[in-house]
Amino acid sequence: MCENPYRIHKLYLEGIIKYENLFSPFIIQKIESFKENIKINICETELVCKYDKSRALISDELTEKYDYIIVKKYTNDKFGILGLVNNISYYVPMSNQLYNSFDEALETLNKYLKNQEVTIITGVNYFNTLTDFDKSSYLPLNNKIDKIKNIKSYKDLFNCSLDLSGDYEYSIKRLKENRNNLFEDNDLIDMIVDSIKMGKLMDTKIFRDTNLSKIIEAFNDHLCSTTINSNNSISESYSKIKKDLETFKSKLLETEESNEDLKEKVDYLTEANQILKTENTEYKETETKILELLSKKPRM
Repeated sequence: MCENPYRIHKLYLEGIIKYENLFSPFIIQKIESFKENIKINICETELVCKYDKSRALISDELTEKYDYIIVKKYTNDKFGILGLVNNISYYVPMSNQLYNSFDEALETLNKYLKNQEVTIITGVNYFNTLTDFDKSSYLPLNNKIDKIKNIKSYKDLFNCSLDLSGDYEYSIKRLKENRNNLFEDNDLIDMIVDSIKMGKLMDTKIFRDTNLSKIIEAFNDHLCSTTINSNNSISESYSKIKKDLETFKSKLLETEESNEDLKEKVDYLTEANQILKTENTEYKETETKILELLSKKPRM
């Protein structure tokens, strides 16, 4: 219909088809809601259903063709339902529905979610293939608890089966990382204590990837405070001076890389210029020879 609207309009004028048979009577409302319903908003998404028609209690002729169903609840308490189907390598919307309240959507939700497998969205990655825009967002921990409590109510209401194994696996992974970080921090704490006892500055590079880095910076600043107070010409803290030094080093490296690029360009232009000079000399010599030949009188 999108590729050949003129043909559709012609068939309508000829009385072969009727628009009411092609389009839903709620087409205007569907178009208005589609812009928001198509967006994957973590906070607004109530659940995602991996639809399996074999689990549905209705006959095969009436079962839906969706692969996934996304249920959203908006701030105005309206409910959006988006049905997705697989299109070779990606998913496309097949159905877009909007209801003014949960009670209004209840019958449709019961038809779609009864005995189905549901889960929550904990993270989304946005990637634009045209602009290479790449952004990820994640559900905050407090919101995740609320989402799990909320989806349990859907489970009880529609006899759904919950699949939170992905989030559980992720949580265990983070717990292991936090435990390892705790062990590493314990070793670093011993190093900090020894440095404090000896009154020795600590290398911030060792503690760069730990939450203890702020303590290290504060201690280094405190250790240098006596010198700073005794010399009015010193107005910057140790950490500030060290950070500035790292910044200057980074800018120096960028400048050196830029100079190297310029040097390569100069070398290239010099070489090109030499080639042009050589070619110009050859042209002049050829021109001289041609003029000499032209200046000679022809033999009789």
